Amino acid sequence: MIGSAHRITGRSGSSRRLDGLPEEAALALVAGNLGRPLAAEEVGAVRRLATAVDGQPLHLRQCAALAREGRHSLPSLARQAAHDPEILDRLSINALGQHERRALAVLALTAGALLPAAVVEATGQIAYIAQQLESLYRRGLAEQSDDRFGLPVCKAQSYRQMLFNDLQLAASARGLSSWLALADPTATESQSAAEAALSMMEFAAERGDWTTIVRLARSAERVLFIAGRWEAWHHTLSQGLDAARTSGDRAAEAFFTHQQGTLAFCQDQLDDARQLLQRALTMRTQIRDDDGASITRHNLRLLELPDVPPWRRPRVPRRALRTLGGVLGTLALVVGVVVTTGLIPNGHPADSQPTVRPSTSATHATVSASSVSASSVAGSSVSASSSSRPATSATSPSQPAGSSPLQLAPSALPAVIAGAQDSQQITAAGGTPPYTFAVTAGTLPPGLTLSAAGALSGNPTTLGSYTFTIRATDSSAIPDQGSASYTLQVMQVKLALTLSPAILPAVTAGAQDSQQITAAGGTPPYTFAVTAGTLPPGLALSAAGALSGTPTTAGSYKFTITATDSSATPGKGSAPYTLLVAPGIITITLAPDALPDGIPCTSYDQTITASGGTAPYSFSVSSGSLPPGLSLSPAGVFSGSPEITPKGNGQSYSFTIQATDSSATPASGSQAYTLNVVKGIGTCIL
Repeated sequence: MIGSAHRITGRSGSSRRLDGLPEEAALALVAGNLGRPLAAEEVGAVRRLATAVDGQPLHLRQCAALAREGRHSLPSLARQAAHDPEILDRLSINALGQHERRALAVLALTAGALLPAAVVEATGQIAYIAQQLESLYRRGLAEQSDDRFGLPVCKAQSYRQMLFNDLQLAASARGLSSWLALADPTATESQSAAEAALSMMEFAAERGDWTTIVRLARSAERVLFIAGRWEAWHHTLSQGLDAARTSGDRAAEAFFTHQQGTLAFCQDQLDDARQLLQRALTMRTQIRDDDGASITRHNLRLLELPDVPPWRRPRVPRRALRTLGGVLGTLALVVGVVVTTGLIPNGHPADSQPTVRPSTSATHATVSASSVSASSVAGSSVSASSSSRPATSATSPSQPAGSSPLQLAPSALPAVIAGAQDSQQITAAGGTPPYTFAVTAGTLPPGLTLSAAGALSGNPTTLGSYTFTIRATDSSAIPDQGSASYTLQVMQVKLALTLSPAILPAVTAGAQDSQQITAAGGTPPYTFAVTAGTLPPGLALSAAGALSGTPTTAGSYKFTITATDSSATPGKGSAPYTLLVAPGIITITLAPDALPDGIPCTSYDQTITASGGTAPYSFSVSSGSLPPGLSLSPAGVFSGSPEITPKGNGQSYSFTIQATDSSATPASGSQAYTLNVVKGIGTCIL
């Protein structure tokens, strides 16, 4: 089940709108979080708030916290949320202290996982973590379930932008990986931490941080294996392998290739398992990882055909024997899982001594059908080995010379990445080993070479599709040969560009402003454009990324900026922004400064005008009173005739006129006047 602000479609499942809290429940939630009953004037404000945020509990709790701390009133929050509900997140985050921001940044990095406080503490290295998490929950910035805390996935992107300077991705990944390395992989806390690692890996992939992906994948994959989460395990291994290749980490590439071979073995995909394990063995041999190579050889032995006793000479099809070997190997792995999950305490029956010591490999655990070491499985990852059979060659038994052509494997080569170190092993079966390999037709991609032992390796430099033929020759007196044709694709990995800054600071209406958007990754220079939403009126984005101008209208504006690089196959990257245009300090000035005298019984012809702010203006008398017989229209025009003063004497009248403009957040100005009605009767008819 996935919570999202938007509909999600896929090959299966369905989307359903989840309604927010009903109005009465929203009132009760806010009052409960305030710790007091709502005042009469607050009830209407909370009703408007509930409508503005669609009854979302987190936003309602945020409003209650901001009001409880005296930072804002509920009516003020209702007005702001009506224009932009997400402003409540920004106001709440801006009110946080340093340790609270760091804790929330960890939850944003691991969005979707509910984490115990100990995991958050280890990931973020945060003091007094329980207090910080409780504070985030009370402020409506985090969810809580029992003793676990988390952030909904739909909040991840916006919170990561607002907390960009607090994320510390690499440090958080080291903290989480260290915690997983020491934790019991069968514990529920470890499952939560593994989920957090998967979420953090997705963010690291967006930023092209391959080293962090490798670290997180290695720490999480053993937990996923022990839990039997094959799809998640496969996805994690694939991400780790891609990151290792891109970063040129050969040891990690060999590790993840070995683990993928083990996964294929568990799923009875024996041909794939053999190819992957053989590839891992080649890499580990090349980098002189003797311990790792030994473990990989153990796993490859399980894939060999069992020896048939000569005196029986059973006529069993080779396919059946291969299947039997796979079943036995799978049973060995199943036994390992049972022991690891605690069904056999300490890896051996109660009140007995273990028969095999744990594997000495620091990166793998050895599992055999005769005995299992739980401590070695819990150490990191899993591999399978058979202690009951001697180590033999991974190739097929030799055949008489000239009996049949040699068979080359694999049948197809996976695509390689331009600029990334790569190594693949070509093997042969049949005839008499050892074999020699050579390219007999076509051309290898520039940067790759084929050794006589069949290692196809190097750093491909040029994109394209390359077709060539490789021939294997055995060592018999009359050599047998075999050939295979390959097409190898050299591809370019396009990494998404990243834009900075993550958040745009607010601007003020009527004030000149300029901000620079920059990009990283790809090939500079970059061009920038608004690809969704609308900029605030008065601002413009140049192709060079300069966002400048004089904003004219207050409000909250959402838009997306896309950067495009200058490579032959252009790379792109986008970032969503929300820019707040705050009302400026607007001065409304009235004219004239003084009014002419009025004559009794004579039409008074005078108009008040205003400048500054946004026309048109409305005028009113805000204090004092006009002379009897005169009135002021909303357009600022006096009408009527002053009445004759008592006894015909002159009299002065003091009053203030206020002008209000038409902006979204109206501004006003006022001017005090004194109007004298002169002595005499004017044209009055007595």
